[in-house]
Amino acid sequence: MVGREMLNILDERKFPADEVVALASRRSVGVEVSYGDRTLKVKALEHYDFSDVDICLMSAGGAVSKEWSPENRGRRRGP
Repeated sequence: MVGREMLNILDERKFPADEVVALASRRSVGVEVSYGDRTLKVKALEHYDFSDVDICLMSAGGAVSKEWSPENRGRRRGP
């Protein structure tokens, strides 16, 4: 819910992003979410390569966000 609202706000405010990626746990992989006039397919958080990420907005809860934020993961892929 919070993640979808963040996408709505980013779209409403015309946030300048070259790429927007929706990430979630394994159970949500493949789910489609709207971002403006586009549909994003959710990808697995644990397999995402954060090496080229400039900004990461997370709404997974404090513990998950802390564990998976690019700064704490050393901008590496996965666990």
